[in-house]
Amino acid sequence: MRRVQSHILYCALIFQSAAVAKDLPWSFARLPSMPAASPVAAAARIDQLIATRLRDSGLSSAAEADRRTLLRRLSFDLVGLPPSPGAV
Repeated sequence: MRRVQSHILYCALIFQSAAVAKDLPWSFARLPSMPAASPVAAAARIDQLIATRLRDSGLSSAAEADRRTLLRRLSFDLVGLPPSPGAV
């Protein structure tokens, strides 16, 4: 138990010194402001960030998936198996 407390204290001291030095971890940094790619595609800030990075890399986003493909992806994500033919 004493060892856990010392680790917690050590982490708190590191975080406090980083906050004073304005050297926060990357997860606390603000997202840079990005110009909107288009009003439809950039519904949220993260979408703007991704669209800008894709555009800078010379890539484009994929077309919207059809219903069958979305159901198949959902089944793999939730169950880990493809859907039965009757479910599609």
